[in-house]
Amino acid sequence: MGRARVKWGAGRVELVQIPTPNEANDNIVAYWVPNAIPPPGTPIDFSYRMFWLKNTDRRPPNGWVVQTRRGHGFQNSGNGSVKLTVDFDGPALRKLPVNAPLVADVAIGNGQSTDLVIHRNDATGGWRMVVQMRTQDKEKPVEVRALLRNGKEVVGETWNYILPLMQ
Repeated sequence: MGRARVKWGAGRVELVQIPTPNEANDNIVAYWVPNAIPPPGTPIDFSYRMFWLKNTDRRPPNGWVVQTRRGHGFQNSGNGSVKLTVDFDGPALRKLPVNAPLVADVAIGNGQSTDLVIHRNDATGGWRMVVQMRTQDKEKPVEVRALLRNGKEVVGETWNYILPLMQ
């Protein structure tokens, strides 16, 4: 039984991360928002296919994020700092020499970086970014975004992360 494909029309997909107390709860939601909202009671038929990047050839061509880890930062700091360790990998990153002038462009909403380190991960052949930060307003989430550059060339995807509340 085949179904006719219906074009979705103009609109956008919104991706939302919902704060949860732990990683056991599903907290990512995506939904379609058409530019023109149909009148109430009008049926809409959608068809879609989802692709996941794990172990496929559909990864970004230069590099991608392999893993993100979150820690409490320096235990003796007493300032509620958080440390994020992000591992990047991919063909463009593996070709770089150990002493490549790799830099991370990091933007932090509602926070401030206190330390940033980038180095080759000898165990994987990829690169690791470690950013330590403090929140500005503990009642609001912190949004972090980063990408790696070798000179003017971006060598991987843009990494985005939201810390719901830093208490």
